[in-house]
Amino acid sequence: MIRELQDKSGATIDVTDEQEEGKTVIRLSGELEEIERAKVLLARIYQDEARSPQKTNEDAIADEFEIPEDKCGLVIGARGSKIREIQADTGVSVNVGSRDTAMLGMIKVTLKGDKDRCADARKIILDLISDADNDNQEAEPGYSDTITIPLDMTRKLIGL
Repeated sequence: MIRELQDKSGATIDVTDEQEEGKTVIRLSGELEEIERAKVLLARIYQDEARSPQKTNEDAIADEFEIPEDKCGLVIGARGSKIREIQADTGVSVNVGSRDTAMLGMIKVTLKGDKDRCADARKIILDLISDADNDNQEAEPGYSDTITIPLDMTRKLIGL
């Protein structure tokens, strides 16, 4: 499972032997966007595990917000590749309005799905736009971060 998560996120995921407050420490490294994507994917795994199989989609919402018209290409990607990636990573339906519907240089983005996953998708989209705005700053070669996961979830992550 780790290899699959690394392939999807682009980040390196290291399950350490370290523990903090009874939880396993996971070290993530790569570019900031890759690390954030890995965090979203890991959170999704643990949310899915915690859900009961009887749970209905009562938490489904529609979340609408606007992005600058000149940034919609970043969210959609070449031939829709980025929007498909966001949908696959979060399980949320993402709809970016067309340019002819833009008002005052802004385009509406609509997310439909689980409330928490919509929040994840929104963060990914806003981070994409923010990263593009910060392109003038020189990027560091790589970053690292740590997260913790419950000990009982460690086995699932490493595939035991």
